[in-house]
Amino acid sequence: MLELAISSSGCQLCNHAVLYCCVLIRHSRISNIPVNAILEDSKNNNILIVEAEKRFFHATHSDAGTWIMNKWNFPGNLIEILEFHHKPSLSKKYSLETAIVHVADVLVRAKGFGFPGDNLVPPVDVSAWNMLSLTENNIREIFTELDDFTEGMDDIFV
Repeated sequence: MLELAISSSGCQLCNHAVLYCCVLIRHSRISNIPVNAILEDSKNNNILIVEAEKRFFHATHSDAGTWIMNKWNFPGNLIEILEFHHKPSLSKKYSLETAIVHVADVLVRAKGFGFPGDNLVPPVDVSAWNMLSLTENNIREIFTELDDFTEGMDDIFV
């Protein structure tokens, strides 16, 4: 199961993570709002980082990332997946890939891998969940594979 997510969207997930960092830093520099202020707002108000972004920038990392990817002429599939990864039901041409990235994003957050800017787990979009037809057993398998996949990564990234 994890192989499907990695083979189908591993590149998109990596691009998403890199672009998120670039976009957040760029937003911060343009607006003179320190990244820490956004993180603190998220923490103090117990809201997802995407909601804090909206409060400070009136846009999200998805909005900014989509703009950047368009300017840099990224492929349309990557742009659509990034643009709608928090709202996968809005994806038209790449709905399956967007659903995979969306659910993978939620599952990785649920496992506590990495730091997306908050300690909350967003809800899974029902349409994405239904499209992937995941069962409770699939989720157990994904978590087991994710544990195996991420084991030792702390040593790599330290």
